[in-house]
Amino acid sequence: MKPLMFGIFVCCTAAFTGCSSSTTSGSGNNGTGSNADKIVGKWTISKVKGKELPKEAADKTVMEFTKDGKWKMPDGAEATYKVDGDKLTGTKKDKNGKDDPKTFAIKKLEGDTLVLYDEDEKAEMELKKK
Repeated sequence: MKPLMFGIFVCCTAAFTGCSSSTTSGSGNNGTGSNADKIVGKWTISKVKGKELPKEAADKTVMEFTKDGKWKMPDGAEATYKVDGDKLTGTKKDKNGKDDPKTFAIKKLEGDTLVLYDEDEKAEMELKKK
């Protein structure tokens, strides 16, 4: 269990701590509103690479996307984000104070389900809205 939690934490922190500036209306997916509108709120990671997380692990992965473009990470770190259609770009500062952007494909954003794909890691992550 601890190796799984550590792997999830590393994946989330490394992948998600790289998040971008203010939200922009996107083209939207199924349903009403743009992806930029629909992503706002608190989310927990429910699956990583197709494997369901145990509830106690998922409960520790709460992250929040705010209306003003902030992305709050499970470890308390913050980044900024921007949604452009089916792309989510997050930006954090690297150790030298330079912007370090990371882009994810939004594969699904419907109801309480958000599925992100990290091309660099070749990994899909499913999140559930709290």
